[in-house]
Amino acid sequence: MNEEKYRETRKLLLGYLANIAKENNISISEISERTGFTESNIKRLFAGKYNPDLEMFIILVEAIDVQIQITPKQ
Repeated sequence: MNEEKYRETRKLLLGYLANIAKENNISISEISERTGFTESNIKRLFAGKYNPDLEMFIILVEAIDVQIQITPKQ
């Protein structure tokens, strides 16, 4: 997979997390408190303007109360 594909996948996943947070009424402020990330960084993450490393992504996932599941390709 090339860098452009990685970027698009990260953007898609972060958008998905942003939608879940919104649907569950978890505010940017609350995510900031749970993660220790600044609100501006969270907004940049959700807008796809910043690409998190794996650790940051997992912290964000936990703050939004979702699970990551990996399955084999069909």
